[in-house]
Amino acid sequence: MRDPEQAIKLATQAIELQPENGLNYSALGIAQYRAGDWKACIAALEKAPQNPSAGPLATWFFRAMAYWQLDDKERAQKEYDYAVQWMDEHCRRDMSLRLLRAEAADLLGLPGP
Repeated sequence: MRDPEQAIKLATQAIELQPENGLNYSALGIAQYRAGDWKACIAALEKAPQNPSAGPLATWFFRAMAYWQLDDKERAQKEYDYAVQWMDEHCRRDMSLRLLRAEAADLLGLPGP
């Protein structure tokens, strides 16, 4: 979604309707990252599925970027490394993930994929 505030509103409504659905927290966290609310992003993504096979791998890239924005460089690197390893083993050709990985690498000052 191109409007992070609208995405936050919709994700919040989805959580109210289905609080047990962790994917709604993924959507909320990603929207909060795009809105520049790094702490809220991390809080929401901590409630999202923690296993990439059960939820979007994008969660880890967004957490890495949010931690970086909060100046927790070590945690950002760990989140990024985990996402890259999982991506390389399971879905290296996914173009949307490749773009997100490049965005995260750029923010963290790392070479792109």
